[in-house]
Amino acid sequence: MKKILALCCLTAFAVVAGEYGKYKTKEEAVAAHKRNVEKVGGLLERPAEGPHVLFVNEQTRLPDAAFRVQVADVTRKSRILNAVQTGTTLPQPSVLHTNYLSDVEVAAIICVCDIPGTPAMTVYPELRSAVINVDALYTNDTALLSERVRKELWRGFGFVFGGCYTIAYPKAALRPIGASMRELDKSDCNGLSIDTIQPMMKVMERWGMVPVKKTSYKRACEEGWAPAPTNDIQRAIWETARASAATTPPVAK
Repeated sequence: MKKILALCCLTAFAVVAGEYGKYKTKEEAVAAHKRNVEKVGGLLERPAEGPHVLFVNEQTRLPDAAFRVQVADVTRKSRILNAVQTGTTLPQPSVLHTNYLSDVEVAAIICVCDIPGTPAMTVYPELRSAVINVDALYTNDTALLSERVRKELWRGFGFVFGGCYTIAYPKAALRPIGASMRELDKSDCNGLSIDTIQPMMKVMERWGMVPVKKTSYKRACEEGWAPAPTNDIQRAIWETARASAATTPPVAK
């Protein structure tokens, strides 16, 4: 899984960077990739498994609906399981006043609070938590506030899972940013770069998380979870995998 995810990320970043290997154009590289995918029966996605990231909304300045949209941006692109909780009777930030990790289904927590006089983000590694403070991010422009929260959600998510600063990718979430909101506003924070993703995947694995697995139909057949074939290429791969499984002796325990 780790190799496949890393390969997908590397391919994406190579295309973004304009590096097409032996191909002269992006179109040639994409066409070649499509042919290679067809040879292995296409690509499949296996749903994420294991514990989830809990997002706790403890503030009211940004509408809850807008908050959930920004959470969805992070979780959709990172391919992880998540849960969203709005409101709590605990003092802010609630992560300091309760043990969310006592629930085995929770791998990490990101709280969005409204606490005057504290930084825009605080990370608590031992609690597997990040706290994002809208007081430090606040502006009367609701759209801008929502965008700032989105960016800090990405950064908090990256830091909680052991992500590191990156310099190589200008649009990456974990570019070094100071306390100035101008720096945050100028940043893109469109996702996580490959140099950040690699250590994060190891932490996710240690905490029992399995992100969405994107792999080939051939590999899914070999692992025994592929759906029934839908074309001649898949059918040949399916039959080869079944024949191999039938002739392979069981592993001694």
